[in-house]
Amino acid sequence: MKHALFAMALTLAAGSSLRADPPFAMYLFPAGGQRGTTVDVAVGGTCLNQSCRFEMLGTGITAPSTISRTTAPFFEGPLLPLPESQRAEDYPRAMAALLKIDPAAKPGPRYARMWTSQGVTLPLTFVVGDLPEIMEREAVDDMPAGRIVFSSTANGRIFPRENVDRWIVPLKKGQTVHAALAASEFGSPLEARLHVVDPSGRRILESRDSVRVDPSVRFTAAADGDYSISVSDIRNDGGPSYVYRLTLTPEAVQRPLSAGAAEGTLIAVPFTGNGVIGKPDEVDTWPLTAQAGDAFEIDLDAQRIDSSLIGVISVFDAAGKVVAQAESTATGDPSLRLVAPAAGNYTVRVQDRFPQRAGPEHIYRLRVRSSQPDIELQIAVPSLTVARGSQIALRVTATRKGGYAGPIFLSVHGLPKGVTLAKDPVILPNQPQIDILVKADDSARIDSFPVSVTGMIMPPVTVLKPIPQVITRNALCRIGQDEFPEVRLAVAIPTPFKIAGDFLMQLVPRGTQHGRTYRIERTGYDGPIEIELAERQARHLQGVTAGRIAVPAGATEFSYDVTLPPWMETGRTCRICVMGTATIKDADGSEHVVTYSSKDQNDQIIAVIEPERLSLSLEQQTLRVLAGKSGTIEVTVSRGEGLKVPVRVEVLFAEKAGITISPIDIPADASAGVLKWNASDKMNVLPRRPITIRATAIDGKRTVTAEAKLELVK
Repeated sequence: MKHALFAMALTLAAGSSLRADPPFAMYLFPAGGQRGTTVDVAVGGTCLNQSCRFEMLGTGITAPSTISRTTAPFFEGPLLPLPESQRAEDYPRAMAALLKIDPAAKPGPRYARMWTSQGVTLPLTFVVGDLPEIMEREAVDDMPAGRIVFSSTANGRIFPRENVDRWIVPLKKGQTVHAALAASEFGSPLEARLHVVDPSGRRILESRDSVRVDPSVRFTAAADGDYSISVSDIRNDGGPSYVYRLTLTPEAVQRPLSAGAAEGTLIAVPFTGNGVIGKPDEVDTWPLTAQAGDAFEIDLDAQRIDSSLIGVISVFDAAGKVVAQAESTATGDPSLRLVAPAAGNYTVRVQDRFPQRAGPEHIYRLRVRSSQPDIELQIAVPSLTVARGSQIALRVTATRKGGYAGPIFLSVHGLPKGVTLAKDPVILPNQPQIDILVKADDSARIDSFPVSVTGMIMPPVTVLKPIPQVITRNALCRIGQDEFPEVRLAVAIPTPFKIAGDFLMQLVPRGTQHGRTYRIERTGYDGPIEIELAERQARHLQGVTAGRIAVPAGATEFSYDVTLPPWMETGRTCRICVMGTATIKDADGSEHVVTYSSKDQNDQIIAVIEPERLSLSLEQQTLRVLAGKSGTIEVTVSRGEGLKVPVRVEVLFAEKAGITISPIDIPADASAGVLKWNASDKMNVLPRRPITIRATAIDGKRTVTAEAKLELVK
C-alpha cells in the first residue's frame, strides 16, 4: 500500500525537466520493541545519504532528529535464473536509530519517516509491544534463527532469498502455543508461511499468508522436547526488507488499536470505539440512547485499518427489531444513516458477515456522529515532495454528511516562503475531491515543513436554523490505524548535473571486470562528484560489485569499472546503473547533498554475459575434515585464450571453525596446484554450506576470477 501511495504522489507531480533522487524508506529492523526498553533499529532505504533527518509520529518514543549510515550485513543468496534475474531490484543502505520507548507508552503502532535535501519518505511502522523481544541471529549459513519462549516476540527477516528461519521452542507435554506472525501490517513484502515440526522431525502444522493476511498457528505439544517453528516466503523470495515479528503466547493476543472506548461503552455522540471479533459467532454490542428524529452517521473501519473483519453493522430498537443495517462491500467498509423512529434505547451490533470468521486480526473501529450538515476531509498522502521550479498536487478528498452538497472552501497552513498555491482551493458542489497545486519557486528554502489543511462550509439557513452557521473541519491524513492533522511537505533541490552516455552493449565474460566511459553534463555545479553503484537498479545485480571513485572538480568525463562474479548466468543481459553524489552550496550558504542515478538505457553499463576466461575445478566435491588432522585439496585451473598469467587460489571462509587453508600461487606455465588444510584440536562445528574456493588472475590492470564449491564433512 505504501508503495502505491508513493507512486501516486509521483504521478501527481507536474512536469519539470529538473530531477532529483528522492529518498525511499524500505524497512525498520526490528520493526518493534517492548515498552520500557531502548532499541537499536536499522532503518533501511535508498538515497538516504550518509545522514538524514528522522522523526517518529505518535507518543511514547524518544528518537534522534538525525540518523547516520551504519554497517549492515548483505547476503547475496542463490543464483536467480532468467527471467527472474531481469527484474528491477533495490539495494537499501542501513541507517542507525536508537529508539527509547517509555514504560508507559501505549502498545500499538508508531510511524517513522525520513527526509533529505531531495525529498521526504512515506512513513514506516514501528510496533510498541508488551512482551520481551528476541532478535534473530542472522547468518548466511542455514542455522537456527534462535530460541524463543512463551510470551515473547521474535524479530527476524527472510534474507537472503529462499532463506528459512527456524525458531526453536522448548515445550512440555500438554502446553498449548499460539504463534502469530506479523509482516504485512507494517508494510513488509513478506508473504509468509509458518510450519511446525515436532521433536521427532515430523511436520505437524502449516499456515500461510492468505490475501495479505499474516498467518498464525495454534498447537498443543504431544511430548516434551524442542519444537521448531519455521518462517519462509511462499514465493521463495527474500531480502533485507522482508521483516517480520513472530509472537508466541498461550492464547491469541488481540492487536491493540489507538485511543477509543471499549466494546459495551454507552455511545455519546460524537463517539469512537474499538473492538475485536475474537471468537466464532461473537457479536459486539454498543448501547445508544436517542430522541425521536435524532439522526446519526455510523461508520465501521475494518478494511481501512488492514483488519480481516468483513464487517456488518446493525441497529436494533429496545424490542429487538432491526431498524438499520449495512454490510461491507468489495470496495469498502459499511456505513449507515440512522434516524431514530422514537425516543428510547437502541443497540448497535458489530459482527463478521461469516460467523465462523474470527480472531485477533478481526479488529474494528466504530465511529458515530450526529447527522447534521458536516464534512470529513482526508489528505491522500502523509508526505510529499516538491522540487524547486516545479509543482505537485496535494489531493484532498471530502465526505459530505447530513445532506450537505455545497462547496467546501479550503485553506492550506504552514507553507514556507517561496511555496504558493496556484489558486484558492474550492471543492465544488457535489465534487468528491480536489488536487491542490503547490508550487515552489527557485528561492524556496530547502527543508521540510508540517502542513495542514482546513475546510469550511456554510450550510443553508432553515426555519429551525435561521442564522448562518460556519462549520470548519481539519483535514486528516490516515496512516495505518491512526489519523494525523498534518502532512510533511519537503522542498527539494534538483541535482545540478547529469550522468549520461551513449547506448553501448557488449559481450563480457563472467568473472571479469568491465566498464565504460560517461559524460557529466553540469548545469550550474562544477565541484567534485563521487561515483558508485546506484542503490536502485534497473535489473538484479546478481553479485556485481564496484568501488567508489572521485571525479575531480570541473571534469566532464570519467570511466567506471564493475566486477562480474564468475557464477553469473550466461546469456543474460546485465544492466547496471551508477549514481553520482555531490555536496552543493545554496545561495543562503547552506550545504546540501544531492545524487543522480543513471536510470535511462543509454546511461547504463550493459553487458551480455558469456563464458568465463578462467575456470577452476577440484578433484573432489566433498572433503572429510577431522579435528587435529591435516590434508590436501588438488585444484586445476584452465585459462582462456590470451590469459597467460599466474593464478592465486584461496579459500573464502572464516577460520572460526578452527580450520586453516593457506593460499597458493600457480605459475603462468602450470595449471595444477595443491591447497593444504589443517584442523585444530578444538575444531568447531563445520560450516553448514559448501565453502568457496576462488582463483584470481591479474590481466593488465583488471582481475579475472573463477570459483568452485567444496563441502566439508566429518
